[in-house]
Amino acid sequence: MHVFSYILKALPDFRFRFDEQTERLFLADYIGKSQVVIRAGYFLCIFLYAIFGLLDIWIVPETVNIAWFIRFAIVIPILLFTIIVSFTDFFKRFNQIILIVTSAIVGLGIVVMIAYSRPTELGYKYYYSGLMLVIFWIYTFIRLRFWNSIIAALIITLGYEFIAIFIQHLTASGIESKNMMVFINNNFFFISANIIGLWASYHIEKLQRSNFLQNRIIIDENVRIQNFSDMLMHKNEEILAQSAMIESQSKRLFEQNNLLEEQSQSTRGKNEELLVLNEEIRTKSKELSQANIELEEKVQERTKELQKSNNELIISRDKAQASDLLKTAFMNNISHEVRTPLNGIMGFGSLLTDPNLTTEERQQYNQLLKASGNRLINTITDYMDISLIASGNIEVSHKPVNVPDLLKELQTKFRDSCDVKNLVLNLAIPAELEHFTLITDAELLRKIIDCLLDNAIKFTSLGSITFGYSVKTNTIDFFVIDTGIGIPPEFHERIFEPFAQEDISDTRGYEGSGLGLSIISGFLKLLGGEICLESDKGQGASFFFSLPMEPGTTEENEPIPPLVLHAEIIRPVVLVAEDDLSNDLYMEIILKSFASVVFTAANGKEAVEKCRMHPEISLVLMDLKMPVMDGFEATRQIKSFRKELPIIAITAYAFSKDKKKALEIGCDDFLLKPFSKHDLLEKFKKFGFLG
Repeated sequence: MHVFSYILKALPDFRFRFDEQTERLFLADYIGKSQVVIRAGYFLCIFLYAIFGLLDIWIVPETVNIAWFIRFAIVIPILLFTIIVSFTDFFKRFNQIILIVTSAIVGLGIVVMIAYSRPTELGYKYYYSGLMLVIFWIYTFIRLRFWNSIIAALIITLGYEFIAIFIQHLTASGIESKNMMVFINNNFFFISANIIGLWASYHIEKLQRSNFLQNRIIIDENVRIQNFSDMLMHKNEEILAQSAMIESQSKRLFEQNNLLEEQSQSTRGKNEELLVLNEEIRTKSKELSQANIELEEKVQERTKELQKSNNELIISRDKAQASDLLKTAFMNNISHEVRTPLNGIMGFGSLLTDPNLTTEERQQYNQLLKASGNRLINTITDYMDISLIASGNIEVSHKPVNVPDLLKELQTKFRDSCDVKNLVLNLAIPAELEHFTLITDAELLRKIIDCLLDNAIKFTSLGSITFGYSVKTNTIDFFVIDTGIGIPPEFHERIFEPFAQEDISDTRGYEGSGLGLSIISGFLKLLGGEICLESDKGQGASFFFSLPMEPGTTEENEPIPPLVLHAEIIRPVVLVAEDDLSNDLYMEIILKSFASVVFTAANGKEAVEKCRMHPEISLVLMDLKMPVMDGFEATRQIKSFRKELPIIAITAYAFSKDKKKALEIGCDDFLLKPFSKHDLLEKFKKFGFLG
């Protein structure tokens, strides 16, 4: 029940409805802001309709008269008339109905053209492509609201279904006929286009409604604050008036007292009465003074409340401004961390084409190009990790991990970086725990320590870096200690928050996305661990994190790629299944010096056929994401008739679950893009090729 509730909350809300008054205001604002975009969309449609009309002469000359009649006698005049009507109040009242009708006419016009084309001809694909453009035009350009865009697209789609089934009879030839395959293929792309368009239309209207609602909230809040300020001013004026009245009464009483004292001098017989009256006047004066004191205390109390409310508003404003500053600085950092290595890649890539370069210069440029590429990959990996943590899509795979071996690998990896900066890299492993095994997710643990070491090297210019672990009763404690620039205590909690750094300005002296510690914190939560920091400015930093120790295994281990050794083949026959031309060419260039023959396939189906036709193929490099048939299905089919043929999965999928799926389906190994020539040839050697 708990999981079901979570799924319902995650589903989007398609109701799109405010209360009646707010809905009227939103629609008026929506129509007013959309008219220019709608007219531009109609002019674009008229332009494309006319341009494609010229292509009718070349592509479908046999039906050009019918196509031109539909284009220039029906659809384009209706669109021009709709543009003229958009300047009237009638359009403001019925704009959604008008947009539905005109959109349906534009789409059905192409459907009618399709009716006059045979499914196997070029004109049929030509008009079908135009119909796809109309569907995307409906969802993105003419500002149909979400449900209305569904109606328009549904009318066009049903029109096509009617033409295909009852006029062209595409479904009458049987499930394996070419006409049926065309019908199924077209419906697949229609449904896909509608799903993509619906999602875009939904988010466009959702964003517009969210922006409108936020603007309304801000306006209402400003009105409330103004009303509250006016009320305070009015109360203050009343208090001042009451104070003036009390002061006037006091003056009058004192004047009466003076008058009575003068009368007492002239009329001694009334002295006792005057004394009594004077006493009464003094008593009243004390009461008025007390009342005045109480009133002043109330005024002071109210003033303090107002000052407190004002301070809270100032704090809220400062927080909002700080949040905007942080977001702006972070977006600038993203742009910098992506564009900077791209500039190095593109710049040194173009310089390498200079034929006048010396060998030393060419090697230097190539090293800088590789460094920029690695930096870009690390940046993209950070953004993917923080997105996966935020969305909860990381799968934790517990399995035994040899901790000393893992730390030694990381020491080897970072030793060169430390040598460049003359830093000492120390690894502290307890002598009695040199073969300690921990049940946890090896990939996440490696990323956590890798990130902490990378940060330590980045922020340390002199001294040493020490890392290692110790074991307690129920936990294993890891540590990374450096002698770098340190972190002030006031930033200790903030640096673990997403998109927060000690320095967010444009003058930061260190590269990086600023997401490392946020990613570490997210990974540790998944592993049930905790992290703490001991540091001060200029005193270095010491990071400590602990993981629970659990007896036994908790999950099925990730499948281990089988090591299939073949008799040594000096020049193997290789099949490269890759739909991207640049990647295909890259692998062919690498393999031409090592393989006797290199076959290529642009999709999974073609790869299966090549393996059937060429039994001499001794190894397959299989991209997992390809058109027609993906690499998973192609691998399954190839393994059904050539079980011993080694297949190496090559893909840009970076998630452990994708690697696990590839190995379970039958792939013998896994190679992640981007990869180097050395990485590829090492895989060949693993399977007994190349000696």
